[in-house]
Formats: sequence, C-alpha cells, structure tokens
Amino acid sequence: MPENNNNPFKPITVVVSTVGLVSSVVGIALAPAFAGQVALMWGLGAAGAGAAILTAVRALRRQPPLFVRGHLEPAQFDVCFALGQRIYVKRLKKPYPRRDQADGWLDHFRNGVFQAYDHNDRCWGYLSLWPLTPIGFQKIKTGEATEAQLTQPMIAEAKNAPFTHWYVADILKDDARFHPNVSSAYFSDYLCSLMIFYGLRCLLGEHQLAFPFEMIGCAVTPAGTKWLKKFHFQQVIPASKRRKIDAVYIRTLTHKGVLTLLKQLRRTIKIHESKINKLIRNS
Repeated sequence: MPENNNNPFKPITVVVSTVGLVSSVVGIALAPAFAGQVALMWGLGAAGAGAAILTAVRALRRQPPLFVRGHLEPAQFDVCFALGQRIYVKRLKKPYPRRDQADGWLDHFRNGVFQAYDHNDRCWGYLSLWPLTPIGFQKIKTGEATEAQLTQPMIAEAKNAPFTHWYVADILKDDARFHPNVSSAYFSDYLCSLMIFYGLRCLLGEHQLAFPFEMIGCAVTPAGTKWLKKFHFQQVIPASKRRKIDAVYIRTLTHKGVLTLLKQLRRTIKIHESKINKLIRNS
C-alpha cells in the first residue's frame, strides 16, 4: 500500500556498512601477524559500532511525526468514516454520507482515501478524493447536489481511469490528537500539507489523473475555506442557507501545475517536520 517513505533511517545502509567493517576486521585477522594487529582490530570494531549507533540515533531523531497510507484496509476505512461522522454530524451538525452510501462509492473507486497515522498506528486524520462522472460533477458545481446526496452512479468507476473530474470530499484532522508543545494550527497545516502531497503523488503515480483535470470542493468549515483559497480554488457558488448548500470552489490543474504543487508541498513538509521534531525533542 502506498505510504510516505521519507524516513531517513535506511537499515540496508547500516547492514552494508557493517558487512564492510566485518570484512576488514576478518581480513586483518587472517593476515600475517604484524605489530599492533590486535589494537587495530579493536579500534576498527569500536569505530564501526560507534558509527552504527550514531547513524541509528540521528535517523530516529529525524523520523517524521506522521505517515500517510492509501488503499486502506476495511478496518482503517472504518476509523476514517467514524472520524468524519464525529466531526460533521455530531460536532458541526452537517449532513454526511451514510455508511452504505460510502460503501457504494468504494465499490466504484477504492484508491482515493488516505489516512495519516503516527508511530503507534493511531489515526490523526484523513483525505478523501473521489473521481466523479460528468453528471455528478455538474450537480455539485451547480449546487443541485451536496456530498451527502452523491449516489454511486455519480462516482466514476476505477476501470475508466484516468479521470478529468475530481471531488475533494474531506480533509480532516482528529481534534482529539495533538502535540502539547506544537500549536494546533501549525500541526494542522503540516498534517493537511502531508496528506494532500501524498494523495496527489499517489494518484499521479497510479495514472488516475487525466490532464488537464478539474477539482471541486465545498467549503463546509472555515478551515476548509482557507485550504481551498490557499490552493487557488475559485468560488463558483456562494453559500446559501436557503438552499442549504455550502460555497463551492473549483480549480483546473495541468500536469505542470501538479508537479509545481507537489514541489511546494514537499518544501513545506520538510520545514514543518524539522520544526516539529525540534519542539518535540525539547519538550
């Protein structure tokens, strides 16, 4: 399953270095005796052990706070769905797809839900991106349908990839998760950047994106509005209490545009991870 693998700790590097060191020591041991042979062997052993320990410690200190995975197992999707229900239905009092409805979407496309998790495999949030049929896209664009009203036929089928119409359904952080020494806003910015980066990179790598393509999203929360505007989505419909719809935003992306966005997100993630790890270490 796709996961972010920017963990700098590479066991193979340690293994290769260790094998090389052992080979050197064995070679010296089998060589004809010479003055200082034993001392040299001990010195090489100590240097190698010290280098291996230092490499491991440095790598562990540089590990990212969170990881992202796609192609979720049923139990992992259950956790994401429960988080969405808790935030949208119970806290925001907003409509949210029923579970049988979401299962219908999954029958058509399973590759668009990405879960952020920590070293203890706890979910911190998720991103969901769904390919829409032209009819489904138009219904969202005109406000004729909300997310909770999307039916299975409006979700494009995986066999028809790549897709030109995408719906940004959710980008959520579990508000029960936080680092005491890192501000919630800063960590949320890191989390969302991380999920968007790996979500887009995964869809690009799996040839799910047909260029140029359109992405559409509904601004359900102030945070959602902020992210849509940050990524240069343009509003096409304002929110309406009378119609019971949220503001709708659209953006068209080319192949070059996606590569540029991924580059920007990668830079943001590296900066955030460096600062967050420093704050955590100093806590």
